Formats: sequence, C-alpha cells, structure tokens
Amino acid sequence: MGGLTRKASDQGSATDLLYLLLSVAGGVLFAAAHIWLIVAWHRYVLANEAPGGWLPAWSTQRSWSYFWRALVAGLATVAPAIGLFVLLKNVSYLLPSSGLNWAGSATGSTLVISLCTYYLGFRIGLILPAAAIDKKLTLRQSWQKTKPLGGSLMLAAAGLSVL
Repeated sequence: MGGLTRKASDQGSATDLLYLLLSVAGGVLFAAAHIWLIVAWHRYVLANEAPGGWLPAWSTQRSWSYFWRALVAGLATVAPAIGLFVLLKNVSYLLPSSGLNWAGSATGSTLVISLCTYYLGFRIGLILPAAAIDKKLTLRQSWQKTKPLGGSLMLAAAGLSVL
C-alpha cells in the first residue's frame, strides 16, 4: 500500500512540475507578445512607422529595453506604495479607537495609496514610449518633462483612484 501511495504522489509532483513549467512558458510568451505589440504601437503612433506586413517587425533590443524600463518603472511605483501602506497602517494604530482604526480607514488609505501610485506612474511613465522609439529617458527626466502636466495628471489619478 505504501508503494502505491508513493507512486501516486510522485506522479502528482511530476504533473505539478509540468504544469508549473507550462505556466511559466505561457507567461513569458504572453509578456513577450504584449511587449512586441506595445513597442510596435508606440513606434506607429510616435514615429509613424507602419508594419511592413501583417505583423510588425520584432526587435529584441527594443523589447528588452522596454521590458527593463517597465520593470524599473514598476518597482519605482510599487516600492513607495508599500512604504505608504506601512506608514498609513502604523498611523492608524496610533489613532484613538473611536471608530477610526485600520479597518475603518482602509477605504481612505486605499484611496490615498492609489492616488499616489497612479500619479507617480503617470509622471515617470514616459520612459516606456521613449524605450520603444530608441530614446534614452531617465525617471528624473520623465518627472521633469511631465511637471507642467502635474495638475492634470493628479486629476486623472484621482479619477482612476475612485473607480
């Protein structure tokens, strides 16, 4: 009986591993296809580059550049959101328990975190289309270039936060 149990569990582990590998491979292909289309779309809109056929040309260099800049932008947006979450949660514990505690202020905290995250993402997000059209743009440069749009971007961030 023990031998049958072991064999069944080994088979389950192999199936689980295969499922994991297929899921990771599918995720990588999904991400690569999306980056390919996003880069092609940005090039079409910003550089008037139309695809030569049914599919746009694949550029490994542009795709990797876009991927890494998206990763940097994501980390630069999520890290402050986590810090703000921890700060707001700790501040809520300091408030008197007159009904305004973490559970009671979770909606307000979520709105504040969403507002800040969207706003930050909008301000630094120019690095992504820049990567698609082979332009080097840093987070700081993106922040400076979007400074005149700060109010409009804050309004857009507020709109998205309440959705």
